[in-house]
Amino acid sequence: MTRALALLFCAACFLLSRPAAAKPRVAVTQIEGDTEGTVRDAVAEALDGGELLLIGSREVNRAVDKLGDIAELTEKDFKKLATELEADAIVSGKLGKVGTTRTLKFRLFVHKKMAQGFTMSFKDPKSEKFRTLLHDKMVTKIGAAAGGDEDDKSARKKTGDDEDDAVAAKKTKPGKKAKAGKLDDEEEVKAEAKPGKKTKASKLDDEEEVKAEAKPGKKAKAGIVLDDQEDVKAEAKPGKKARLAEDEEEGKAEARPGKKAKADDSEGAADDTAAGDKEASEEDGEGAPRKAKKKVASAEDNAGAVDAAAAPRPTPARAANRPAAWIALGPAVLQRRLSYNAKASANQPRNVTLSPAPGGHLEGELYPLALSDGRGGLANLALGFEYEREIDVNGPVADMPNLKVPIKQSHYGVGLRYRIAFGGSETSPTLTIGAGFGRRLFSVDSSKLTDATAIQTVKRDTPEIEYTLYDPGFMLRFPVTRMVALAVGGRGLIITDAGAIQRGTSYGRTQLYGAEGTAVLDVVLGQWISLRFSGDFVQVGFTFKGGGALSNGVGGLADRSISGSAAMAVRY
Repeated sequence: MTRALALLFCAACFLLSRPAAAKPRVAVTQIEGDTEGTVRDAVAEALDGGELLLIGSREVNRAVDKLGDIAELTEKDFKKLATELEADAIVSGKLGKVGTTRTLKFRLFVHKKMAQGFTMSFKDPKSEKFRTLLHDKMVTKIGAAAGGDEDDKSARKKTGDDEDDAVAAKKTKPGKKAKAGKLDDEEEVKAEAKPGKKTKASKLDDEEEVKAEAKPGKKAKAGIVLDDQEDVKAEAKPGKKARLAEDEEEGKAEARPGKKAKADDSEGAADDTAAGDKEASEEDGEGAPRKAKKKVASAEDNAGAVDAAAAPRPTPARAANRPAAWIALGPAVLQRRLSYNAKASANQPRNVTLSPAPGGHLEGELYPLALSDGRGGLANLALGFEYEREIDVNGPVADMPNLKVPIKQSHYGVGLRYRIAFGGSETSPTLTIGAGFGRRLFSVDSSKLTDATAIQTVKRDTPEIEYTLYDPGFMLRFPVTRMVALAVGGRGLIITDAGAIQRGTSYGRTQLYGAEGTAVLDVVLGQWISLRFSGDFVQVGFTFKGGGALSNGVGGLADRSISGSAAMAVRY
């Protein structure tokens, strides 16, 4: 009984120790131009389950972000990515468009080396036909690459075995054999000198395989174009050199049967070797139809390549966090408050809070070198601009509630920006730094006032201000998802002039400082369109140094404004 249990235990250990055939682990990276992520999701759904095991997208995104832009990854980067994710295959793609048809060009990294990619054209990535064909093609590609590695290993192993056999044949000296033994040796020589004659059925099967492999265009009729020219060439060359080398080694090993007793033995071996050479040449002749088939397939593929070259080049779509250009236009509203630091007196200025003034807001950025699909540092250099104008609002006149004065408010700016991306995915954060020149206007129209007291009160409480400034700053954008992003930024306001408020007839010499804070919410609606909600807070501080007609007893002024806008943005 104990003996039987021991045997069962050993058998169980043996079975458990055998490695199970695990599914290949596949990582699908972000697809260039797929701003909404719908195509990537469709690809992932097509590959998941069945023969393949898909790695989670979040894990893949984190690993890709460490390497940089997905479009610039090299084979070395793919190897690092595969090692970190413990992936058997990495799948990346680039989305384009030719006419009304979209194209998806795949890059494959399988078993630690780049594999031949392929291109698919489609209209609906959610269609069952697209997913089925993609799944079958990807399984074939990954399996073929894995099979190629195993074939290489087995070929190397077989070559080593053949070399060992050749050495053993040289060392062996069988001496004189009986007549029956000689006949057996001759039969062995004949058998091994005929390396694999193929039957007509096997020839026909091979020809059918070549025909099937040489016609990749049938799938194109179903809405898919596969760039398999290199695969056809690789599959149409089934290692002829390796077979000839093996046959030659076997022929040499068997054509040297040692020192035979009789001359007719050597003559028989020579005849058999000649027969083997003849049949080897016949086998080469069998390879000739394959070569002809390969040429036919190559011609068809080249014709397809010419058609593809003649077609217009797809326009690459850019991620929402790295557009080459964008412009936003929409309504805005602004509220302003002037607060004075003054000693109590009969002529002290009154604090003024204006009603919210509606207006319009326009802003954008243009990256000239990125428009031509350029790469490098200069492609991130942009020209930025903004303009905002509020509808005239009526300002109050202290102690005169029946009087109102129209006030104009506007600002504009233009400058250089530089964008830095922290990663290559659509959810990678970006930092934009820059500096520009601008003007901000706060103008009161008192031309219609006839009362001298009212005119003096307006000049005291709502002086005319026109800032001339430089504004170095930054904007940090955090994509929450592919569809939603938050951004925060700030600018310092280096004011060189404030206009009429610094004249002797107003508050005189002034020391100025200012700052601006911005918060933005971006909602991506599609490949080109998004909504942009922004809010700004601006404060400029005045310290009056005296020398003005109105500066007596007034130490300073805080000019604060809060504004917001909701704009439709178009990006490219």
